[in-house]
Amino acid sequence: MQVTLFDWAKYRQRKGAIKLHLLLDQDGYLPSFAVVTEGKYSQLKVARALHLEAGTILAIDRGYNDYDGFAELTRDGVFFVTRMKTNTVYTTVEVCAVPEKGKVLSDQIVSLPSLNKAGEARVLFRRIE
Repeated sequence: MQVTLFDWAKYRQRKGAIKLHLLLDQDGYLPSFAVVTEGKYSQLKVARALHLEAGTILAIDRGYNDYDGFAELTRDGVFFVTRMKTNTVYTTVEVCAVPEKGKVLSDQIVSLPSLNKAGEARVLFRRIE
């Protein structure tokens, strides 16, 4: 028997799913924006549709990583946090110091060769393990 209460929330043949995309105001820790989509809808698509202020930090599921999209957002001063896919090809540009006692294993500035375009400054990301 298929659940039909939310028939718009397609996920699998016998399952439905929704996703809540929420933007929190850092000053008051209250939501300033919320949208509900079907479960497979990308967070990055929602982020692109919004006017995000510089300094906004997005938390994005690894399944929706789109480094071209991340590069576009970082040019506008928007930051993101995500888990890197295991097959991501990157070049270490700089190794940053990490505290001796702590849980950070490495802190690097990296470049993704696939994003480098002739005549443009390369896009840099911070990779923390």
